[in-house]
Amino acid sequence: MAPAISRRDFVKVSLLASAAIPLTLDAQSAAPGVSSAPRETLAQGKIGDQEFSRLIMGGNLIAGCAHSRDLPYVCTLMRRYNTPAKIRETLELGERNGISAINTYALDDNTQIFDHWKAGGKMKWIAQARMDGGGGFSQIQRAIDDGAVAVHLTADAAEGLLDQGKLDKIAEAVQFIKGQKRVAGIAGHDLRALVACEKAKVDVDFYQKTFHSHDYFSAQRPDDTGPVGANDNSWCKDPQAVVDFMAGVKKP
Repeated sequence: MAPAISRRDFVKVSLLASAAIPLTLDAQSAAPGVSSAPRETLAQGKIGDQEFSRLIMGGNLIAGCAHSRDLPYVCTLMRRYNTPAKIRETLELGERNGISAINTYALDDNTQIFDHWKAGGKMKWIAQARMDGGGGFSQIQRAIDDGAVAVHLTADAAEGLLDQGKLDKIAEAVQFIKGQKRVAGIAGHDLRALVACEKAKVDVDFYQKTFHSHDYFSAQRPDDTGPVGANDNSWCKDPQAVVDFMAGVKKP
């Protein structure tokens, strides 16, 4: 078993890496100042037939989706900071420290993930997808064709279908993903779509749910409506309800 990584050691490696050229995974071409020692390991979990590190990278900040309330410059700032070289560095540094998966939207520019694979990287891709304009599965198919090991409907897609009374379409999407031997999931900003899938016994492999406390300045207020708050700033109306729901979901 690899030794535990202290916060100080992780910060030290991260600072060295951020000052270097994009990392590579082979020892001979590793960036100056970055250790070429074997990757550390993190706790693992299994979803369907795939194993993932319990810590998974998100893709929103790389893509510039900040949900930054009334600070319109933040998305632009993130996009300019996250150059292709910086994204590659982030992927490779994450993998070196034991993170084995990243979650991004199927139609974002995922070139750096693909280049990471070509260079020998093993980061697994969990893809977010929506229904296409005709209600088809072209985004799901694209993600699968591009190499995703898991695909989930985005929260807005699942909740939109539920609002239209199309729970059967959610179930059809799940079966489409599983039919192509991929891990299938559903995401939610609130719990409605997830609860509906459980009640209907939709054969979902995993749920992705926003989860946070309300102990911050811009948290959703009692008079806010909808799942995201008045300033696109709150994605979990009832944290305890999420805890209770997830505790009740049957595990294989």
